[in-house]
Amino acid sequence: MFGLFIGIVRIQGSTERNQHSVIEDLPAASLLQTPGARADATTWCDESGHVWLFAGEGYDDDASDVQPKLLNDLWMFSTTQLEWNIMHTGRLQTTYSTNNGEHTETVSIERRWNDTSVVPEPRKRAASCGVSGVVFVVFGGFDSNGSSLSDTWIYIVPKAQWLLLSELVRPPTIWYTEISWCHLDSFYVIGSSTDNATEMWRLNLRTLKWTNESVYLTDQQQCTDYSLLAAQPVSANSINVVWNGTFYLYQWQIMHDDNHSNSLIFSTDLQRWQFSLPYTKFMNNWHNTPMLWSDLNSFNGASVSCSSSDILRKPNDCRDGNGELCSLHGNFQIQSSTPWPEQRLHTSSWFYEGSLYIFGGQAVDSDQSKTFFNDLCILQQSDSTDSNYTVPVLGFVIVLVAVILSGFCVFFILRYRDYRRGRNKSHELKIRYIPLRDLDLYE
Repeated sequence: MFGLFIGIVRIQGSTERNQHSVIEDLPAASLLQTPGARADATTWCDESGHVWLFAGEGYDDDASDVQPKLLNDLWMFSTTQLEWNIMHTGRLQTTYSTNNGEHTETVSIERRWNDTSVVPEPRKRAASCGVSGVVFVVFGGFDSNGSSLSDTWIYIVPKAQWLLLSELVRPPTIWYTEISWCHLDSFYVIGSSTDNATEMWRLNLRTLKWTNESVYLTDQQQCTDYSLLAAQPVSANSINVVWNGTFYLYQWQIMHDDNHSNSLIFSTDLQRWQFSLPYTKFMNNWHNTPMLWSDLNSFNGASVSCSSSDILRKPNDCRDGNGELCSLHGNFQIQSSTPWPEQRLHTSSWFYEGSLYIFGGQAVDSDQSKTFFNDLCILQQSDSTDSNYTVPVLGFVIVLVAVILSGFCVFFILRYRDYRRGRNKSHELKIRYIPLRDLDLYE
């Protein structure tokens, strides 16, 4: 896209591959603490810029593991301090029994970092949401056998404890989450069950109760040929954003430019899907303002009431008002020397204050072995149209300052010349005083 420049900066993590987590015995966050290399972790960013990262496939702090595994550790990242903090290792409390001849005594071994008696099962590709400073919620995902999960876990932040939410009314036991998002005090998931029926469920974060909201997928869509957005390809990096009642799906990749081996290209496919939700007039999107917002606005002129069966269309094929999905495609040059491997997939990414944060990911090597990363990068954009105005304005300011300084110099020079002339004049007009000695005039 003409007029847009994108830069990438690595701010955390190691350039080495398959790194284990670094956990220090400190009560607070430390620059030394870093999550292990992983992919398919779930993230949620609150309005204060605190990012919660849970599970995924990769490596934790157990250095004896040489092969990747599914994880269930919980981390928090502060975007203001640029620091990671381990919130829960995912381990259980260890207990054993001893018999001293009279009675059996149960001993609990307290392990560090808030190990608890119950923890979520290790998983990947879960959905998450939360309330800042109160709870962090994890739903579903896939277990080590590749089976779909439909459990809901609540991490109570003040107590640093995991709790399993037991609900009689909840999404089906076998559930494949396709998209999810947070909206104020609600957590929405859209997916399909065993009978391939598309449903939308809402978890009220105040009452911690699930309700079936599928009516907003059907009654609000004025078309008979209805189908949900196509399931995200497993190889895609994606972010879901809901803005003013409209769902946006970013699918992106950072690739090496074929024409310039040292150059990177940010390739993105942006899809829009309009639907109706209750209380959409109260939509609040403080922290998750997405990148390429100008592109997103470029096809917001008309509404799309529903999605047709022909989901995937050619790039830049945007047909508003006729009930078809609207999509945009763009390639953007990245101005950076940050090394980036080929085909980094399954990254954990989020928007905050107009920047794209990218953590970890997986690279598939030529021998099909899995390679994971744990670095954190920021992708930022700048509009060249703004920079085109910046140079003239800066030049005008410099000229204006030079003129003002020149005026002051001329003023002081003239004043100094007047001062010198005044001194010379005073010497010419100086009257010498002659003491009065003859008093005859007064006699």
